[in-house]
Amino acid sequence: MNCLSWKNYLVFCLCLLTACNRFKHQLPEATGDLGTLVIVTDAKTDQQLKPQIEACFLKPVEHLPTAEPFFEVKHCLPETFYKHFFTHRVILALVSADQMEAYADMLEGMDESAIQSAIQSPDAKILSNRNVFAKYQHIVFLFGKDASDLQRKLIQAKMPLSTALMQFEIKNQHDELFADTAACMANFNSIKQNFGIGVKIPKAFVLKYHNQKTYWYELSTTENNTPKTIGLIIHVYPYTNLNALTYESIRTVRDTVMKHVVKGELPGTYMGTSSSTQYPTASIETIQVNGRLTKKVRGWWTIRGLSQAGPFIRYVVLDEPKQQLFAFEGFVYKPNIETKERDLRLIESIALSIE
Repeated sequence: MNCLSWKNYLVFCLCLLTACNRFKHQLPEATGDLGTLVIVTDAKTDQQLKPQIEACFLKPVEHLPTAEPFFEVKHCLPETFYKHFFTHRVILALVSADQMEAYADMLEGMDESAIQSAIQSPDAKILSNRNVFAKYQHIVFLFGKDASDLQRKLIQAKMPLSTALMQFEIKNQHDELFADTAACMANFNSIKQNFGIGVKIPKAFVLKYHNQKTYWYELSTTENNTPKTIGLIIHVYPYTNLNALTYESIRTVRDTVMKHVVKGELPGTYMGTSSSTQYPTASIETIQVNGRLTKKVRGWWTIRGLSQAGPFIRYVVLDEPKQQLFAFEGFVYKPNIETKERDLRLIESIALSIE
């Protein structure tokens, strides 16, 4: 090796060490759009698992009327990952035992015995590593002895893996939205002072309407040169008994509040809840939000008298000491744009701050 080559080599090593040190002490913020999943695996495994990957992550979501996929998937090899995708928000690494060395940096800080146990186990074990190369990042791992073992485990872990990746993405988005706590605490404190329960509102949202019982925040922007609106409605109402937590009762209260708060562009028009078969059937599930019994409702809103509609997610939280129900809802309006799933995930990430 000549002198020039040695100099170049030393400069390269110095840059590499500097870069590694910078990663350790000042991580960049994660990149990539919500709903984009980067899958890292070797070429042979990727080819063998392609049908299972598509079945797991490219399935249409049930609560949207169009065939909008659960994730947009980007495939890459380990060497490509370190060049182009290492700061992405949510990453899935499918790792076989003979490829462990290629994932060494991604596995830094993880329990080696847990990794070996996951490789040898006949059952799929989902492991994760957080903020490895960027802030607000999750890297999720599925380990196997070889490509065939990974294929079997991916089929076995299809549902829990999809759920985990979705929840990690929502948590990452939540942490990023509220990294600047000062910008959102004024809204939170105002809501909590009035209702006893608060929710953080991202600084991009503007207060559009407020009285003692209701708050309405709105984000108006453009996407692909088309207007987009995301509204957030917060209010409380009395809790009588468990019947107040049925879908029928929640819908009745929703329609009453929206009729008075969210008006259409023409006189006499207002927001209601759609029961049209044109849209997916409304769903309701029981969850816990910071230890409180909560009903989560997905449905479609419409403006009575106008051809405007869109999806909403509504959280109804039981505040038993005050004998009241705290309602937080986000709704989306994007005319002529089909992709609404990412906006709904934004609403879900905001809802994590209800307390």
